[in-house]
Amino acid sequence: MCSNCVRNNNNSLILDIGESETSMLDKLYYNKIFDDIIGEKIHYGPLLGGRHRCNFNTIIGSETIEIQGSQYETDGCYETDNYVCIVEAKSIECDDFNIRQLYYPVREVYKKIGDKKKIICLFIFKDKNQIIHIHKYKWNNYEKMLDIENIGYCQYVLQ
Repeated sequence: MCSNCVRNNNNSLILDIGESETSMLDKLYYNKIFDDIIGEKIHYGPLLGGRHRCNFNTIIGSETIEIQGSQYETDGCYETDNYVCIVEAKSIECDDFNIRQLYYPVREVYKKIGDKKKIICLFIFKDKNQIIHIHKYKWNNYEKMLDIENIGYCQYVLQ
């Protein structure tokens, strides 16, 4: 676990306006926190904004399930030399989330990039003490919806 207090290190006059999920992600992005978590400089993003539909088969236990025309949204998606990072964010304290919010975009990104880049995911929320919690995940086998692994955790406070 890492815990960091970060000073707002940019010259934006309006970056500190708002408490939305998008505002929180913008602050993390422009203060290079995502670069630190991913381990590389972001070249593209945020990407995949808005609503999308997906179709794929997935394995849950020993059963294959067909996902047909399901809608998903991403709060952020960023691309580096070696990674695609998909983000789900909540502007309120959150103990858990539905992994489909990350899994569906993972499957769509994987269709496009295959094994050319690694796909990682971040689940981010801010608690009542203004601490931003960032959980980092990956899928060991992208075909299995429940084969998700937590590979990191950080806390940040933006001042």
